[in-house]
Amino acid sequence: MYTLASSKTSPCTTWYGVSCNNFGTVTRLNLSVSNVNGTLYRFPFSFLLNLTYVDFAINEFYGNIPSQIGPIPASFGRLSNLTNLYIYENKLSNSIPPEFSSLLNLVALFMDNNLLTGPIPSSFGSFTNVTYLHLFNNHLSGSIPSELGKYNESKKSTEESNDFYCIGKGGFGSVYKAKLQLDNIVAVKKLHSSTEIAESSGFINEVRALTEIRHPNIVKLLGYCSHSPHSFLVYEYLENGSLEAMLSKEVEAKELNWQMGAWKQC
Repeated sequence: MYTLASSKTSPCTTWYGVSCNNFGTVTRLNLSVSNVNGTLYRFPFSFLLNLTYVDFAINEFYGNIPSQIGPIPASFGRLSNLTNLYIYENKLSNSIPPEFSSLLNLVALFMDNNLLTGPIPSSFGSFTNVTYLHLFNNHLSGSIPSELGKYNESKKSTEESNDFYCIGKGGFGSVYKAKLQLDNIVAVKKLHSSTEIAESSGFINEVRALTEIRHPNIVKLLGYCSHSPHSFLVYEYLENGSLEAMLSKEVEAKELNWQMGAWKQC
């Protein structure tokens, strides 16, 4: 394996899977589905402190996650600019290091389908920016820490809600109006208890597609939890309900016209 210290060529122009900014600094690594094996401890994260994106998914990495990532290596924890970390579908083992909590800019952390053990660190509660957290298909134990408030609030909102708060039902689950902390109102879709739904690659791919869509007439997906038996999709809540519901009521339907209704969020 080459390191920045030993290589005589620029990684920005000749190295596979490496992207740099305009100043020649390495900011992205994408080695996904590359049949790479070995341990992450040998990777020179200490030379790559400006990384914002790391994708080592679907390879043959094994052993502990180094603490540099944040000790899954300790070096990960020094990557303060990292926003996206994908290390799913490898053979990483042992516990998740609490040092991950130092990655305060993380938005997406995918560690599913490994051999990780032990509890989910309570320090994950400091992930104020994380929207996508995948931990399923490991050997983790214990309960989900209360510090992960968004999950627990969504779970509590749907478990304690009755039909009065249910605003829709479909083949895959029910949708509830829920109030989270700071009086934030959201629509929580609770999927039926099914491992096939919660952990299928099709479900995950669909969610990833939804996170990339930005359109004024499509309800914004705020986040989700993919973890059997409690899987949720959390959407922006819109007061006026669905277009179907509005058209089914004569008074509300008359209020719609081509100028007003055709482009209105529903």
